[in-house]
Amino acid sequence: MTPASFVWRTFEWQFQDHSYRLEVSKNGSLARFSSHGPDRTSTKDGSTAKNVQLLEMPMAVWVALSDAVSQTRAQERRSGLPARAGKSWSQAECQKVAKAFKIGVTIEDIANQQNRTEGAIIARLAQLGLIDRETFAHPSLIAMKDTKSNLQSGISGSPSH
Repeated sequence: MTPASFVWRTFEWQFQDHSYRLEVSKNGSLARFSSHGPDRTSTKDGSTAKNVQLLEMPMAVWVALSDAVSQTRAQERRSGLPARAGKSWSQAECQKVAKAFKIGVTIEDIANQQNRTEGAIIARLAQLGLIDRETFAHPSLIAMKDTKSNLQSGISGSPSH
């Protein structure tokens, strides 16, 4: 057990049959991590011993480790997403998306062309006033506002049927 004079803050959690504990020193410069597995484990000589692992490092190392894990997780979440997912939109991109939509290019094709998700294209089209968010539940159900409305607002190039 860690002396009480060392500990400023303690974090504990469990996962499966292991418990974990991170204790931060009062001055915040050191942290101790302990992992407790199943209560007893067999040793080479056949006896049993409590399964405890302890690691003590400067707090700066723990912070760097935490940052590295967070960054890796963020990159993993982004893997599989289009290259421009989450990036800001330029005026030129907005114009390309609007033009493509007006001539009847599908949401999926626009997303592929712009390296964006379909959800991002839908949101941008709604922001541009080309679709009504309340009228769709799925990208395949999106329809442009009626032609009369588009013509009145000066938008041309609506798909014809």
